[in-house]
Amino acid sequence: MEATLEELIKYLVNVSPAIWATLIRQVYSTAIVLMVFAAVCLAFARPLFVWARDNSYDSDALFAYLGAGILALVGVVCGLGAVQRFVNPEFYAIEFIMRALP
Repeated sequence: MEATLEELIKYLVNVSPAIWATLIRQVYSTAIVLMVFAAVCLAFARPLFVWARDNSYDSDALFAYLGAGILALVGVVCGLGAVQRFVNPEFYAIEFIMRALP
């Protein structure tokens, strides 16, 4: 399987470098979007957690903790996905091609 993917990469790089460059740029743009989404999730999770900690006597604090935890988890997962795309953009470009095939 790895040899087939290597051949596909060589084919795309040699035959249509413009398409390959476009796919790599698309992977980077997806990584940037994921990174921004992760930052927004983490930015909203912190004040929600602080509010829940300060209002622990309130019955809504449990829901605030739950919401902060979910936001933090989504932020971390999206951040990891962005890092993976920055580190290995060729894999995600090939994955995009493979998903487009029937």
